Amino acid sequence: MAAEGRRADTDAVAVVVSEESGLISFVQRGEIKRGLDAPKLRAAISEALEISPKREKAKPQEKPGEAEAETEEIASI
Repeated sequence: MAAEGRRADTDAVAVVVSEESGLISFVQRGEIKRGLDAPKLRAAISEALEISPKREKAKPQEKPGEAEAETEEIASI
């Protein structure tokens, strides 16, 4: 991933969307969070900017078996 080329010694953050898979990632201080959905991305950006995120609207409850495993993956780069 091209975003991994950014050094950990910068205060920049990056939002990366894979052209191939559509996977959304957030990069900050040499750490990458992968597989983010909109609420998780919003929370990561709010945390990086040190602001409190707005509350998300309640989602309808999922039926048993519909819930997928968490897709968020955190890895050092």
